[in-house]
Amino acid sequence: MTHLKEIFSSPKKGNYFFGYYDKSQISKSKNYYASLKVENFYNYLGKDEYAEIGYFEKNSQEFQVIGKTKAFNFQQGSMINWIYSNHEEKLIYNVIENGKLFSRISKIHGDSKIDLPLPLYSLSNDNKFFLTINFEHLSKYRRGYGYDLNLIDEKKSMFKLDEIGIWKLDVDSKNINKIISNEDFQLDNKNYWIEHITISPNNYDFVFLLRSKNIDGGIKTDFFLSDIEKSKLIKINNSGRTSHFNWIAKNKLVVYGGLPNKFNKFRKSKFFQSIPGVKMILKFYHLLIRHDTLISKKLTGDCYYLYDIKNLEFTKIKNDKLNSEDGHPTVDTIENRYMITDTYSDLPKKKASLILYDLLKNSEIQRIEIDSLEELDNSPFRCDLHPRFLENSLYFSIDCFYENRRSFKVYQILK
Repeated sequence: MTHLKEIFSSPKKGNYFFGYYDKSQISKSKNYYASLKVENFYNYLGKDEYAEIGYFEKNSQEFQVIGKTKAFNFQQGSMINWIYSNHEEKLIYNVIENGKLFSRISKIHGDSKIDLPLPLYSLSNDNKFFLTINFEHLSKYRRGYGYDLNLIDEKKSMFKLDEIGIWKLDVDSKNINKIISNEDFQLDNKNYWIEHITISPNNYDFVFLLRSKNIDGGIKTDFFLSDIEKSKLIKINNSGRTSHFNWIAKNKLVVYGGLPNKFNKFRKSKFFQSIPGVKMILKFYHLLIRHDTLISKKLTGDCYYLYDIKNLEFTKIKNDKLNSEDGHPTVDTIENRYMITDTYSDLPKKKASLILYDLLKNSEIQRIEIDSLEELDNSPFRCDLHPRFLENSLYFSIDCFYENRRSFKVYQILK
């Protein structure tokens, strides 16, 4: 019978976490688990605070430190990735030193380090390049996904003030090329930013979110598909509602978001946004209708769906229980069958859940409830589970709270 087996948990002393769900915490050899270690997880960094960068060996509770950083947040960490060259397993991550934000590649054995001129956002599967954004601009709008602006010297930045775009950096040559720029979008205001870039396994296509703040206090999200040659720039979803997504295969994505309908079209319209008291209207709506109810999803169109980037086709995953809550989906790359996703603990007395789902049979296999710290649940310091698969394996890891500390766990899907 298919089920989840926990095979590793970080030590009971100390606070450890990894970050986002679009990259593997586990090395390809399955011998190492990358991690950040912090003293404080209730507030943003203090002046003299930093996170340690390091790893655990799979059968050890000893944290091996290879560096430190002030360039991290509690949602995406330091964008840590395993990067491989000459059959060596190394770590790449973001740092801030002397007011400059950039990325660093460190050997896990020895002191060898290579610094790259731009901070990392999304690393290609072949490790030859990465895509990035202007983190200083992101940090103004999404502090929980950015870094402390007080630590960054604008004079040392590679970007112009408030410059919007996506840049490509070749890891070996360090050459930089701007792919996406301000001129590619026509918006009524400048209150927007780019985030959640994710590169296809084909090392060519990528997707990203263009976000802006609505007058009603919400966030409008446009979901785009492009490629490193910018031969296309396609708005995948025009509902204004896309939250989380991941590549299943080189031409297919799994997404949680709103499929276009009359309600979300009206919600993002200029007419609705200009109604006096629109914030109070929405507040009253959310008091009447909880976001995890079937009626809410009927109105918003929110659900899990598959998206084919070649045919530009949506296929809704028809399971009301699964679709009732937003989550962070990731799918195994062996069979493209087993999806791991999660739910939030964002309602009183409601625990987060880790879900194992069979895409082939369109059915839930297992659900595990995970404790949280209620006082942090709706803050930038919350702990989303962020399940993340190791490529070509049935191993994955999550972040979590355990006995009032930050922790992570590693699981295997047993069949």
